[in-house]
Amino acid sequence: MQDMSMEERRRQILSLRDEVLRSMRGELESVAKPKMEFSKKQITGACAFYFVICIIALASWFIIGDWPEEIILRLVWPFGATIIGYMGKSAYENKYKIQKGGKSNEF
Repeated sequence: MQDMSMEERRRQILSLRDEVLRSMRGELESVAKPKMEFSKKQITGACAFYFVICIIALASWFIIGDWPEEIILRLVWPFGATIIGYMGKSAYENKYKIQKGGKSNEF
């Protein structure tokens, strides 16, 4: 090791640094979260919105003493349609994935 020149040591250190950086990039890429599909974001938002409205309805029931049926009934149809639509889309995509072999995430 004493026989190595400063330039050789420098090259060795730089190559080790590059190797470490490459391995770190590979680890970071493997840890990265996959992006959530739009339909999953939509259904998550719809569920969150529905439950917030239910909590508001419960709070008004406790405070006022009257159950706000109008609010809940106005939300049942859009919420139900969103859930049924998402279930239909998922069923169609799963059928397609099974036909392809089940390994593809692309539709």
